[in-house]
Amino acid sequence: MREVMGMPLERLVERYTKEEKLGEGGVGVAYKAEGIKDRKLYVIKIFDINKIKNSISDSEARRLGVNKEALALQILEEMLENNKRIKEILEERKGERGWNNIKYIEEVGDIDAPYVVTEYIRYNLREYMSSKGRIDPHQALRIVLDVATGLKFIYESTKSSRHPIIAHTDVCPENIYIDVDERGEIKTVKLGDFDGAWIPEISIHPIMIHMDYKPPEGKPSEKFDVYALGIILAELIGGKRAIELLKEKGTVDEIDELREFKELIEKSTERKENRMTVDEFIKTIENMNIKEVIKGSIKEICEEWLDILEDYKRRYRERPIPVPQENMLRSISSKFDELIDIWHKESLSKLNPLINEIRSDLEDLKEMRRSTRSG
Repeated sequence: MREVMGMPLERLVERYTKEEKLGEGGVGVAYKAEGIKDRKLYVIKIFDINKIKNSISDSEARRLGVNKEALALQILEEMLENNKRIKEILEERKGERGWNNIKYIEEVGDIDAPYVVTEYIRYNLREYMSSKGRIDPHQALRIVLDVATGLKFIYESTKSSRHPIIAHTDVCPENIYIDVDERGEIKTVKLGDFDGAWIPEISIHPIMIHMDYKPPEGKPSEKFDVYALGIILAELIGGKRAIELLKEKGTVDEIDELREFKELIEKSTERKENRMTVDEFIKTIENMNIKEVIKGSIKEICEEWLDILEDYKRRYRERPIPVPQENMLRSISSKFDELIDIWHKESLSKLNPLINEIRSDLEDLKEMRRSTRSG
């Protein structure tokens, strides 16, 4: 990382260490690094204005009436502002539904030191697909539902502002992150990389890098990201052949595994005027055998909870549990009681937020245990 840094980026060296290059993308270079103070893992993406300039076609620069250098600088400024807005939203609206489905942003640089630091998550969805091979259809539904819930959270968080974000513009497996537990099972699904988030009357040039997931209309709208969600769902269950069929014929009739999801996939990948909204996408999944998806999520957090309780029994057999941890254990236990009650009442719409809340509490409890051990 030090090799690509100018003096303004030296500020990162003061806070992060053990850098490891993860790869290069269309707008910059990404590194994995460890926080010097908290020892947590982070991703540092350093934007490269030359890469941005090279992604702009001559025709696009002419259409906008500016040269490539000036346009690249405008886009870079816009990308930094987008990340700052997402960071503010995550700080201001912690705990709301969808918050836990957005990759956390730790800090954002400026035009002199253009970078963004986010939490590190082991897999992106592309890597997870490669490691797992075929993904179970209900697991695939859970993945796109979580991404759609994160998108809705961002849309609604800015809807009443002067400059609402109406599209991510680059929803794709490379920008979806899968946090797994010790058994390799999905714990959390998060959407990241809001560099090209689209704001009407401000955004000037969509940063669309992964073209397989781009809808035919080109200019971003409120339904832009839904198209990508439909394509990703088709790919997760039916493979690359599903994408080819959707692009060529607008249908997935030829793929047996997708018959159960045919209506959802085709309505989310239709032309803009007929395409469903993100709200409709979420509601459709929640009405589609959603109990199976939720049952899997409940199973995951129950197994994690039981492992934690067993660990506490071993560690605190002859000594008291620290009071803050004991209070958290009681709180989580009461939430599991509430979860069971809601499940029996079949109030499905209340289950996902509570599951995400329990997941977040379990993570907080783990952090408290780590702090106690290190102390």
